[in-house]
Amino acid sequence: MVFKWKNIMRLKKMPEVEFLGVMERRWVPVELLGDARPKWMMNIPRNVINCVYASGTSSGGDMRTGYSLPAGDLMGGIDVYRNASDDPVKLNKDWYAVIRPQNSKEMLLVAGPHKDHEHWINDIPKRLKGVEVLGVPPKNGKRKGEEIW
Repeated sequence: MVFKWKNIMRLKKMPEVEFLGVMERRWVPVELLGDARPKWMMNIPRNVINCVYASGTSSGGDMRTGYSLPAGDLMGGIDVYRNASDDPVKLNKDWYAVIRPQNSKEMLLVAGPHKDHEHWINDIPKRLKGVEVLGVPPKNGKRKGEEIW
């Protein structure tokens, strides 16, 4: 389910189980492939996504992000690097905050996309080179039984 919030971002619900592998690594970034990517990303056509990185924690974190976000604990973030065929750069990065709403045990909110100083870039940042990869790329670019991933 997608909610509009202040006309600048959309909130998506994500079961915590879809982000556990990231949260277990305590803010160490990982690359997400195939089924390691959250299900809400299924609506993004495969040819648009270049790569996806995420980091997070199971204990929540500081909410001082510089962005207006819903109340709750910041559990992590997801960086989606998209191919920028219509821009003078190779990639566009969108950042999504992963938040545990107050009084929620099993559901997270994903708030974004947010654009930061890395939104228009040509290369993946060096800090992400060689990180652990979670998931296996889907065969033929599709999850089992789905048309888009």
